[in-house]
Amino acid sequence: MPESKETTPKLLDDTRSVPVRVAPAPVPILTYQLPRNPCIFSGDDQQDANSWLKDFQRIATYNHWDDQMCLANVIFYLAGTARQWFDNNEDTFTNFTTFKNSLSNAFCRTEDFRRQAERLLLTRTQQIGETSESYIQDVLSLCRKANPSMSEDEKVAHLMKGIAEDLYQTLLVQDFRRVDGFVKRCREIETLQRRRITRTRFQRLPNVSAVSAETDLGDINK
Repeated sequence: MPESKETTPKLLDDTRSVPVRVAPAPVPILTYQLPRNPCIFSGDDQQDANSWLKDFQRIATYNHWDDQMCLANVIFYLAGTARQWFDNNEDTFTNFTTFKNSLSNAFCRTEDFRRQAERLLLTRTQQIGETSESYIQDVLSLCRKANPSMSEDEKVAHLMKGIAEDLYQTLLVQDFRRVDGFVKRCREIETLQRRRITRTRFQRLPNVSAVSAETDLGDINK
C-alpha cells in the first residue's frame, strides 16, 4: 500500500511590501492684509480731535501697530496747523500716550461741539427724500455729542420732534420709552409703505371720507 504524504499548505508571504498611499500635505494659503490709512487731521474748527483719535486707533489696531509704531506713523496723517504743532512739540512726545494727551489739550473743543450739537437738535428735521434710518442715526449722533448720558426718553423726544409727518401721526398713538422700539416701528412702517407703492392700486369709489365720524383715529392706528 503506497505511503501517503502529508502536504503542508503554503502560507502567504506576509513580508511583502504593500504600497501605502500618503495624502499630499495641504498647501498653505498665504493671505495678505492690506493696511488701512487714517484720514488726515489738520486741526481746523470743523474736525473733532477726539473722534479722529478714535478712528486712528481703530485703524492702528487693524494694522497691528503698537504704540511705538503709532507714534512713528502719526506724523504722516497730520497737515496744516496740526502738522506745525507736531513739529514744534515733537521732542516732548516720549510715547504715544503723551502725544494723545497733548493733542487733546491743543485741539479738543468738546464744549464747542456740545453746544453746536444742542443747537442742531433744536432744528433737525427729516428732509424730503431722506430715509427715517438716516434721520434717526444723525439725531442719535447729535444726542451723544450734546449729552453722552442722555436718557432714552429724551432721545425719543428729539426723534419724534423732527420725524416726517406721516410717520409722526402713526407713532404718536404709541408710547415709546426706548429708542430700539422706536427704530423698529419706523422700519416696519417704511417697509409697509414700500410694499404699498409697488403693488397694483385698488379700485377706489368716489367721495370716500377720510375717516368715519364714529371712529377715533387713534383706535385705527393702535
